[in-house]
Amino acid sequence: KISQVPLSEVIGSNILDFIPSQKERMSAIRRHKLLLRGKVEKTQSEYKLRLRSGEEIWVNVSEVNTLWKGEKAVLTFASDITSNKLAADKLRESEARLNRAQAVAQTGSWNLDFKRNILTWSAESYRIFGITPETPLTLESFFARVHPDDLNTVIHAWQAATQGAPYDIEHRILVGEEVMWVRERAELEADVDGSILR
Repeated sequence: KISQVPLSEVIGSNILDFIPSQKERMSAIRRHKLLLRGKVEKTQSEYKLRLRSGEEIWVNVSEVNTLWKGEKAVLTFASDITSNKLAADKLRESEARLNRAQAVAQTGSWNLDFKRNILTWSAESYRIFGITPETPLTLESFFARVHPDDLNTVIHAWQAATQGAPYDIEHRILVGEEVMWVRERAELEADVDGSILR
């Protein structure tokens, strides 16, 4: 998009003229001063620009100190990242809706990366298991929360699932001092060679 801005909008202008946020403008000025004084050689940042048409776009800005006609200057490169920002916003909104739906339904979701043994839980799964959100998890840390009387059954069902059997099981878990029943179902995804990925 930036490449489509008419030259008449850019020639004789400073990128600072297009930054609508006072805070971002001041931050850009500080970066320019650091560059001109030789304190840093280059900087990189993201912020919003407002074109003369009124349209607002997000840019990734790289700046380097240089010489222009024998004087210190700041050379600025800006790339339009508006579509990436909008996609990220939509993804965050979608994730928020999914988290809300799971909370209402009291249904969590999870993903196990087989090769790295990293278990990723949704916010509702953390709540169900009574674990602080973002606590790093593995398959073994999940097994540690299964009720001892159900552990062998769960491990057997999981091993069978890795061989192609459906994983659909009800069992107890320990949430602090409380015993709770959960139902778990999973779909396993394999690569072209049949090795389980997740």
